[in-house]
Amino acid sequence: NELNAQVDGCQQQLEKAQRLFKNSRRKSQDWSRMQTNGLRRKDASETESLILNRIRDWAQDAGMSLSSVKPERTEKEKSFQKITFRATGIGGMSQISRFLGRIKDSDVPVRIGELQITARKEGTDDLSLQLGISTIYLAPEGEKERSDRPGPVPSSQEVRP
Repeated sequence: NELNAQVDGCQQQLEKAQRLFKNSRRKSQDWSRMQTNGLRRKDASETESLILNRIRDWAQDAGMSLSSVKPERTEKEKSFQKITFRATGIGGMSQISRFLGRIKDSDVPVRIGELQITARKEGTDDLSLQLGISTIYLAPEGEKERSDRPGPVPSSQEVRP
C-alpha cells in the first residue's frame, strides 16, 4: 500500500512537470509573438498606429461603435516606452464583453489601466464605455535618451502635469 501511494505521488509529480513544460513552450511562443507584433517597434508613431488600428479592429469585430480613440501620453517605464490610449464607445453588454475579450486575447502587449461602463439609458442594454489602454515597446537607444529629457513646449500647447 505504501509503495502504491508513492507510485501515485510520483505519477502526479510527473504529470505536473509535463504540464509545466508544455505551458512553458506555449508561453515562450506567446512571448516571441508579442515581441514580433508589438515590443520591437522602430518608433512611437509605428506603435501608435499599430495599437490604434488594433483597437478599431477589436471594436469592429465585437460590433461596438467607437466614438473616439486617441493616444494620450508616452512615458518611460524601466527599459520600455509606455504609450497610453483613451477609447470611448457605445454598445450592448455582449458587444463590450466581446471587445474586452479581444483585448485580453491580443497578440500585442496591451493592458487596460482603467475601465468605466455606464448605462446611457436606465433599464436598457445601451451602454457607454470609456477605457485607458496602454502598451509598451522597446524603443531604439536614441529615442530612450530623448524621452528622458523634457523638450521645449511650444507656447500654443497646454502643459498638463
